[in-house]
Amino acid sequence: EQQQPRLKGARKLIDDDKVTILTRHEDGGVDVEVMGTDVAHFIRLREDGDKCTCPWYGKHQGLRGPCKHVLAARMKVDGA
Repeated sequence: EQQQPRLKGARKLIDDDKVTILTRHEDGGVDVEVMGTDVAHFIRLREDGDKCTCPWYGKHQGLRGPCKHVLAARMKVDGA
């Protein structure tokens, strides 16, 4: 985990209670809010791919793996 800064950041977001599940959809999708430093990020967890409103996700579009907000959202939803 020490070599995975996004995973470390995701765990901190969970530990700091900054992750809130907003909506669970009948199709299994989940909408989550993650509070960042100065702004709330909104995450859509879907079977066909997750999306986040943060600049890192906007730049990489998931091609470099999930951002820390998506990781934190998945951890919260999965109870990890």
